[in-house]
Amino acid sequence: MKILDAYSDVIWEQRRYEIAKSAMQGMIANSHELDYRMAEHYPNHGYRKRYPSEVAMLAVAHADALIAELKKKGE
Repeated sequence: MKILDAYSDVIWEQRRYEIAKSAMQGMIANSHELDYRMAEHYPNHGYRKRYPSEVAMLAVAHADALIAELKKKGE
C-alpha cells in the first residue's frame, strides 16, 4: 500500500489551510525571531507595513512545502 493511498481521501485545500494557520501561529508566537528575519529583508523598519501579508505568505509557503513533501513520499 502506497502512502498516498492513505491520503486519498484528504482534502488538500483544507489541509493547506490548517497547516498555514498553524505555521502562522508559530511565527507570531516567536515574534522576536520573526522581527529579526523581517528586518533583514526590509531595513529601516519598512517591514512593519508588510508584516501581516508577509507572515501570511510565509505561512502558506510552509504549508505548500509540507504538502508537496507528503505527496512526494506517497509516490
